[in-house]
Amino acid sequence: MDNKIRVILGALNQENDKVLLNEVYQLLKYGVEVRDDSVDAIQASWYVLTAEVAFERGYRALAKDCLEMFFRKSPPEDQFLGRGYLCQAQLHAPVSKKDTENLEVAVSYITRAINFARKTTSYLLEVLSAIFNSWPQTPLSKSLHNIVKALDDIDDKDYEWRTKLLIALIECHIDAGRREDAINVAQVAASFTKSHIPDTFKDIFELQIVHRLADPQKLVKDAKLAINLNILYRMKRLRL
Repeated sequence: MDNKIRVILGALNQENDKVLLNEVYQLLKYGVEVRDDSVDAIQASWYVLTAEVAFERGYRALAKDCLEMFFRKSPPEDQFLGRGYLCQAQLHAPVSKKDTENLEVAVSYITRAINFARKTTSYLLEVLSAIFNSWPQTPLSKSLHNIVKALDDIDDKDYEWRTKLLIALIECHIDAGRREDAINVAQVAASFTKSHIPDTFKDIFELQIVHRLADPQKLVKDAKLAINLNILYRMKRLRL
């Protein structure tokens, strides 16, 4: 049945997606319910792939059912387990910052994805990329803390990527009004960028100036490190 599902999903378009997705859904459902050795087993990956397509097309209930069937099958620990967790998180994406209930559920699934992916570097980087691209404006600071820690654990050499995550974490704390947390992460980010990727320190420095995340004397001292930092400091101070 794998080949049949592959053909059906490949034939999807805007006009027939609901009909064909339902056809795939019925096949997946049959694969879970039937306990007959004569019936070809359906690979667990199809449940996640179908859920992802259904979610993208706006069929949330169908996506939810596909994921429930996926996890009911005790799926193998491969990339689709992480993707299944992330799709669950997307289904619970908060509609606003006040939607704390869905936010907590979404964070729990993202944390599961990270914890699973930390075992394998390739899976981890794939999961991190998906999180960063799918949740750019959502205050997921708890999850981002786990991301930063995971990258430290594997000593990832993509310093630019790690800097982006640190900046995202700082902004999450700022949005949530956690000033002390923002200050602490900004200090870590400043030291990290100075040591590993000096050209990006200016991005951290700008956040420290605009949101007052560092001692004024420290900012003056850092502004003297380079001409561009001095100019940036003066420009931002004029606007405060």
